Amino acid sequence: MVCSLWSCTYVDLAVLDADQTAGGVLIMWDRRVLEKLEVLVGSFSVSVQWKGVEDGFIWACSGGYGPNDNNLRGYMWDELVGIQQYWNVPWCCFGDFNVFHFPSERRGGSRLTLAMEKFSEFIEDHNLIDLPLEGGSYTWSSGGMVRGKSPFRFENMWLKMDGFVDKVDSWWNHHSFSGTSSYVFAKKLKTLKEDIIQWNRQEFGNVDCKKKELLGALATLDAKDGALGLTETEMFERNEVRSQIEYLLSLEEISWRQKLRMLCIKEGDHNTNFFHKMANSHRRHNHMSFLEVDGVIYEEGAEVAAQVVQFYKTLYQKTEEWRRFVEGLEFDQIEEAERGWMERRFENDEIIQVVRNMEGDKAPGRQILDSILIANECEDSRTKSKIPGVISKSEMVPIGEVNNVHALTEILGCRVGTLPMTYLGMPLGVSHKASSIWNPILEKIERKLAGWKKLYLSKGGRLTLLKNTLSSLPTYFLPLFTTLTHVANKIEKLQRDFLWGDTKTHLLGWDKACMPMANGGLGIRKLTTFNKALLGKWLWHFEIEENRLWRRVVALKFGEEWGGWTSKLGRGAHRWCGDLPLQLAFPILYTFAANKEAFVESSLLCQGEGNWRTWDVRFICGPNDWEANVMDEFFRLLASNQSLVTEGDRMRWKLSKKGDFTIRSFYHKLHGSSPIVFPWKGIWKVKAPWCVSFFVWTAAWDRILTGDNLRLKGYDFFDWCIMCRCCGETVDHLLLHCGKAYRLWCFVYRIFGISWVPSGSVSDLLFS
Repeated sequence: MVCSLWSCTYVDLAVLDADQTAGGVLIMWDRRVLEKLEVLVGSFSVSVQWKGVEDGFIWACSGGYGPNDNNLRGYMWDELVGIQQYWNVPWCCFGDFNVFHFPSERRGGSRLTLAMEKFSEFIEDHNLIDLPLEGGSYTWSSGGMVRGKSPFRFENMWLKMDGFVDKVDSWWNHHSFSGTSSYVFAKKLKTLKEDIIQWNRQEFGNVDCKKKELLGALATLDAKDGALGLTETEMFERNEVRSQIEYLLSLEEISWRQKLRMLCIKEGDHNTNFFHKMANSHRRHNHMSFLEVDGVIYEEGAEVAAQVVQFYKTLYQKTEEWRRFVEGLEFDQIEEAERGWMERRFENDEIIQVVRNMEGDKAPGRQILDSILIANECEDSRTKSKIPGVISKSEMVPIGEVNNVHALTEILGCRVGTLPMTYLGMPLGVSHKASSIWNPILEKIERKLAGWKKLYLSKGGRLTLLKNTLSSLPTYFLPLFTTLTHVANKIEKLQRDFLWGDTKTHLLGWDKACMPMANGGLGIRKLTTFNKALLGKWLWHFEIEENRLWRRVVALKFGEEWGGWTSKLGRGAHRWCGDLPLQLAFPILYTFAANKEAFVESSLLCQGEGNWRTWDVRFICGPNDWEANVMDEFFRLLASNQSLVTEGDRMRWKLSKKGDFTIRSFYHKLHGSSPIVFPWKGIWKVKAPWCVSFFVWTAAWDRILTGDNLRLKGYDFFDWCIMCRCCGETVDHLLLHCGKAYRLWCFVYRIFGISWVPSGSVSDLLFS
């Protein structure tokens, strides 16, 4: 049988037998190409180790069929891991594992399940490459069958028609094709089927319809015979009708006999009464004998049908008095000259001017995040209000129960969408706390990692990809959504595993790696801290962008206090002048102030022409002699903070020199400063490859895998220097104090005419 599947006489095979509903696995190969070395058959897989006949290359292959039970699936991963470790040769793994790699591989899938995470870990831990699919995204469906065209079935009653066999013979011989015998036979069957279908539709017709017409004609003639009598012509016509009815009944009986799939019918039983009763019973289940509506009983078929139709008309009819129409609305239009201006090619001067106006991180014009924020807030408000509405862009998305949506889409020429959906690349209509919104980011990161051959990348190359590409993938989502803890941990785990490799031993903690380079880190952004810094940008822009649409939407939805998002405390409670509020810095003067809630503007008086102003702070009584020094200090402090500008106050960001908010400064403030002093310039600012700088960085942290560090991690071996074999192997000894290393350093420094004295540690050498 295997040879029939693969027309090769040199075929060999290994098989895992099917177990009840669980599928089996069959692996076949050509013995002229591959020489079998060993076969392993497990509970979920069959594996073969081969040797190439021509090149002698040894490799292995495992084919598996995964269980549907999550608990059993863990045993399958363990089995495949054991096979790979047992042979320890290049390995190819394939099969139907009954698990998805990403949520997008399943229509309607939105949640990253534990089984998907285990599958991803299996691929990452063993450096497997998930080959991309070609063609359609989906290969099969487990839902209901989507019925297409009905299959062709030959009716035996056609054989009772005079001349039908001759027609089939003429149709068969009429068509001629060239090719192999199987191809000619298949094409003739296809054309014969089309000829029979056309003949059945045009000449033979529907037996049941013809029978009903003849029965109606026969009933008319019988009624006329009972009332007036029939002429000879009409009597002859009635006999013809009866004979045709009998003929059609015989054809119908043949059709019924063919449709019944029982052995007794195949052997020639003509008793179809039982099968007629069974078929008619199904018909009776779909029949209404009477219908009661508002206390009135309807028994006639036409009345019952009319009441049913009227019920559904009322059910789906719109009852509201006011209805929205789009007819008669005047939309803004552009002139022909304006249309030509929009379609013209850009000039070089325009392109140069646009590039010059760009900032370092964005293009001029509207910000796309503003539109996404507005859309999310509007959708959230509409959903909470329980009022039906419609979102219309390239597709119409109803919120709540909206009538006549399909009619509106036909008028507007768009399609109907559903929530949740994707708007400008961001999720819309889903809770910001749902973990499913981060699935596209996790999938994108894992697909990126699968495409990078990290085994062939140095640590410096991995660090470059991590900082420039991998860390930037979630940046589009971070300004709008708060990162969930488990999502941030998952992303950072992917980043850690990519940087340090698949080994469980990481040379340095992730918190230290995320510190700034000046403090001994790698400058990798901490995801949760970076998320807070990006979200903080909205707070800053809420105050300074008073006329922006997104700001007005947020203020209208959530409300705002006087002066925006500021407190209602008086100026005495604010730290606008010095490090302490004035009421705390001068409590004695605050007690007898005339207006404790006075504003700065009301306490400044203009003097003469220009912008010169003086302070006018009023008290309910004059100061005592022992309070004169306090009063003098108070006015000196006010004078040092006197403003010559007559405009209102504006926010100023203290962490930047220009006073403008920057995400970088806010991130470093949230991350906190570190007291660590690190020789980072001697590592990262030199003209050396990043792989060399990365090694020096780990050496400066005393984290390279020398003998003393390996013993701390639980490895037991004789600890001595591999070069001099005199002392224990430490980072400082291996790189500086070992005799061979010392002579190498002296040789290098002697080339430049420098007398070198070894430093106490690698860090001291880098500082020097």
